[in-house]
Amino acid sequence: MTKHYKVKLGDKAALINKLEKVGVQVDSFDIKNNKLDDTFEFTVTDPDTIKTIDTILSQSPKINQIKEQLKAMIREELKSFRNKE
Repeated sequence: MTKHYKVKLGDKAALINKLEKVGVQVDSFDIKNNKLDDTFEFTVTDPDTIKTIDTILSQSPKINQIKEQLKAMIREELKSFRNKE
C-alpha cells in the first residue's frame, strides 16, 4: 500500500515533530519541497506508518492538507453548478 501526502510547507515542522514524537523515522521519507505552491510532498509505503500519519493529521487541525482543501473546493463548485441548473 502506498500513500502520497501533500501538506502546506508552513506545517512541515509541526508534522515532522509530531511524527518523531511517536517514533516515526522522518528521514526515511523522500520529502520534496515545492516552493511554487508552498507545499511539501512525500510518499509512504508502510501501512502502519500510513495509519500513524493519518491519525496525526486527523487530530491536528492546524496541519492543513491540500487534498482536503481541494475536495472541499470541488464539492462547493459542484453544489453551485447544480444550483444553477
